[in-house]
Amino acid sequence: MALGRHLKLAGSILLISTLASPAMAWDFDRSGIYVGASGIYALDMALEDAVEEAASQSESGAGLKVKVEGNFGIQGRLGYRILPHFAVELQAEYIFPFDVEAGGAKIAEYDALTATANAKLILATKGIQPYLLAGGGIMYASVEDKVGLGVSEDGLGPVFRGGGGIDFYLTESIVVSVESTYVLPFEEVDELDYLSIGLGLQYRF
Repeated sequence: MALGRHLKLAGSILLISTLASPAMAWDFDRSGIYVGASGIYALDMALEDAVEEAASQSESGAGLKVKVEGNFGIQGRLGYRILPHFAVELQAEYIFPFDVEAGGAKIAEYDALTATANAKLILATKGIQPYLLAGGGIMYASVEDKVGLGVSEDGLGPVFRGGGGIDFYLTESIVVSVESTYVLPFEEVDELDYLSIGLGLQYRF
């Protein structure tokens, strides 16, 4: 009887160690290349106030209420993890057209394409890895006038991106990523700030 109990115990230990060993052996903080793609939702953070302020300068536009609807977009990235807590990456993001409404009518729409080079500070090296990032690059935006106001134009300017997120490792190479960043443009695309909230997958080589 004692021998049977010992064999069962040994078998249980062997089974647990077999199941646990792959996860325990995963190298979460290794250096190397990674690629990723995300779906995002973008929220306007500045244009509503800018248009209302501009309209308030004239009697006809005083009190005008402007609404910019958020919209979805897509995002991709290519990065290299240099150290356990540090990576660099290239990130590109396209936002489908935002609708700009005033007085209940659609007066314009604009879309934006942003590309940045980011530095990424990784705060943990286990299976759940929160991080902070900051980067700079360019934004191209196209505004389409819908009611003949004469505001259709294309613009290109520098942009800053800052924020953070969390990487959840499903396997040693497959990662689910949740991220929120603020995009702050300048010069020709000034006042097109937006908040980008994304959910996606990454693959680490």
